[in-house]
This record gives sequence, C-alpha cells and structure tokens, in this order.
Amino acid sequence: MRPISLKLNAFGSYGKETLIDFTKPTQNLFLITGDTGSGKSTIFDAIVYALYGAGQENELEYQSNFSYNAKQPSVTFTFAESSEENAKQYTIIRTPKYYRYKENSKKKVLAKKPENPTVTLIENNSGNSWDKKNGADDKIIDIVGLNKNQFMQVAMIAQGEFMNVIRESSNNKKEIFRKLFNTEIYDKIADALGNRKKSLEKQISTIKTECQTELLNVILNENYAKYAELKEYLDILQDGNMSIINEFITLFEDYCNYLKAQYDNICANNEKNNDAYEKASADLTEANQILVAFVEYENAEKILAQCDEQKEAIAEKESLLNKINDVYVVKPYYNNYVNAENTKKSFDSVKAFIDRQETRGALRLVWKKGIRLGRHVLPRSLKGFLAFGFSDPADTGYVLAILGALYPVYGDHIDVTPDFQQKKLEFSLQGSGRVCGIVVLVNGLQLFFDKNIQFILKNRKKEA
Repeated sequence: MRPISLKLNAFGSYGKETLIDFTKPTQNLFLITGDTGSGKSTIFDAIVYALYGAGQENELEYQSNFSYNAKQPSVTFTFAESSEENAKQYTIIRTPKYYRYKENSKKKVLAKKPENPTVTLIENNSGNSWDKKNGADDKIIDIVGLNKNQFMQVAMIAQGEFMNVIRESSNNKKEIFRKLFNTEIYDKIADALGNRKKSLEKQISTIKTECQTELLNVILNENYAKYAELKEYLDILQDGNMSIINEFITLFEDYCNYLKAQYDNICANNEKNNDAYEKASADLTEANQILVAFVEYENAEKILAQCDEQKEAIAEKESLLNKINDVYVVKPYYNNYVNAENTKKSFDSVKAFIDRQETRGALRLVWKKGIRLGRHVLPRSLKGFLAFGFSDPADTGYVLAILGALYPVYGDHIDVTPDFQQKKLEFSLQGSGRVCGIVVLVNGLQLFFDKNIQFILKNRKKEA
C-alpha cells in the first residue's frame, strides 16, 4: 500500500479542513516534525482510523474540540494498492461518532444521541463503491493484506513497541511477513504439489493392488520353455515387490506370444473338426428325415387297413346320419302340428267354459256392471294396448273371454292381443277423466259376491 493524500476535517487537533499530500516529497524517506500537541500522531491515527475504523476505545474522542458549530468530523484517505505506477487507487471516506448541536431560539443545545459512524470505499479507476452494508471493511483488509493488529505491528509501529515484532512467535512473524511480501502463492504451490503427490501415491497404491489381484489369476503352462524363470518373477510380484516389473513384462510378452501360437494351432484343428462335424450333422439330419418318412408310411398303411375293416360300420353310420338329417327337416312341421293341436284344445276348453250357464250368467253381470262402471270411470280420452299370455293356454283363453265381455267398453280405445305360445304381459294406457271410489267399490263387491262368479272361481281352484 502507498499513501497518496489524507484530508482531515474537524478530526482530533485539526479543527479546520487540512489536506496532506504524500506525493510532494521527492525522496522515499521523510520526517514529520512539530511541537507537542500539534497533531503529528493524529495523522497516523487518522490513517489507521480510515483503514480499520475506531483507533481509540472512545470513538467520540475523534470529534475536534477546535471546531465550532459542531462540524461533522471526517477522514478522507487516498492510497494506491502497490508502489507500481499503474496500481489501482482507492479512496476511503470515514466519519466517526459525533455530537451535533441543535439550534433553538436562544442558544445552541447539544444533541443527546450521537450520530452513527459511516464508511465509504471508492475504486477511483472504475467508480465501484462499497459501504458498511456491502462489506467495505472486509474489502479494505483484502486490499491492504493486513488486519489491524498486523498493520500496527509492521506499518504503524507505536513508540516503544518495535521490539514486540521481534519478540513475536515464529508462527506469528511467519504470518506477518507472508502477507507483507506476498509469499502466500508459494505456500499454495507447495500445498497443491503436496496434494498432487498424495493423489498420485494413492493412485499408485490402487494400481499396485489391482496388479497384485490380476497376477493371482495368471496361470502358467509348464510346457513353456522359460517356465521356471517366469514363475520366479511372478512369485516376487505377488509378494508386493514391483522392482522387477519391467523384466516380468518383457518375459510375459514372450509367454503371451507362445500362448497365441498355441491358440492359433488349436483354432486351425478346430476348424477342420468343425467341417467334419457339420458334414456328419448334415448326413444325420438327412437319415432322420428318411426314417421319419418310413415311419409315417407304416402308420398310413395301418390306418388304411383299419379303415377297410370299418368300411361296413361306417356305411351303416352314414345311412343313420342321413335318416337323422331327414328327421330334423320334418321336426319343425311336427312342432307346428303339436302347437296347433294344443291351441285347438285351448279354444275347445274356452268354448266349453263359455257355454256353461254359470259362465253366461257371470258374463251378463260383468257386462251390465262393466257398462255401468265404464260410464262412470270411462275417461274422456283413452288410448292404449294390452298384450298378454300365460304358460297354460287355457288361462289365456279364460282371461280373453272376460275381456271379450268388456269389449264394448274398451274396444274403440284399447288393442288386446293374446299370446297362446308364451308367458307375456305388455300394456300401455293413457287417458283423462274422473273416478269416484265408492262407485267402483260397490260394483266390485257386487261382482265378487255374485254366486255365478263364486261358482267359476271355485271350479278354477279345483281344476288347478
């Protein structure tokens, strides 16, 4: 670090703004003189304060007693990073804690709370800046290369404290002079070389272990001319002594050439054997195919003989099959005939049921009540259909007879379709009108307790 200028304002014994230009002296060594209390030590205190902050226990002591109107104390220190001509230049502006005066109508009143200290670091060449929040103090230490204690021991030695540097421990002096003369790079080089050495030694150890493992898998052929010499080298290497590795490699290459010659010879013999094997395999395949053909021929002869023996039985079965087919052709007509006979029986049963005196009486009553009830409940508009059938065609006929008696009531409005072949019930009815429950109930009870209807219900139960 090379100081360039120092400006003090209301700082220590400098009440007024004072600028010190360190570039004016033409020689490298110069002396600062003055009476006691004139501010010689304040110059050094200001440099230390600019670089590292408070240089005294009480930072408020930096506020000048010779400054009026409580001016803000400040130190502006400009320095170069090194003594080189094109070295970067930095400016530090730092203000300590201080009390300012508040103005009132009669007199000046000192503020109770001091103003907080500030610091600003500016790189003159680029204009970059840092303050306390973004690490200005740490950046200054990086640029100078010394912390405050090291700087006070080396660059700013107080009176009577020079021997402290001499008496420092070897490690502390080593750390101070390393930063002074920038020898950290050599330590880093030494550390990097040491780490590289450890890494290589580790790799060598790993390779040595792998070699010993691979050597355990080496099998020597006793027919090799230099078997004894190669076996001796191999035993030494397996014990971990790698000093004869080059001799072993030379002899092992010769052994590999020997094995390759043996391998080529075996491959040539194998090729001849493979040709012979392939020819024999082709002959065997052809023979097997012929054998299979003969076996199939014999089986076909046996099957043909069995067919001749069963020829008459097959002819009888064929004739029977034709008759069965004829039966299947006639069967639908037969089923239709049976259904027609069942339907006729059902109609005969229904006709006999209708011809009974009791049934006619019941039908007349149903007709009479149906007309009366129909006139009462008949909707003004009615439309629908009814399709029904029972498992017994006779039951279907009975229901159809009853519905026939009511035909004058519903005939123009409801389509009725009986099904004598299967059990079925489908209906749909849409209409609007009025219904009186008592009328329906009275007519329904008269029908139920009629003697003819009771006679029909009892006979149906007996027939069931």
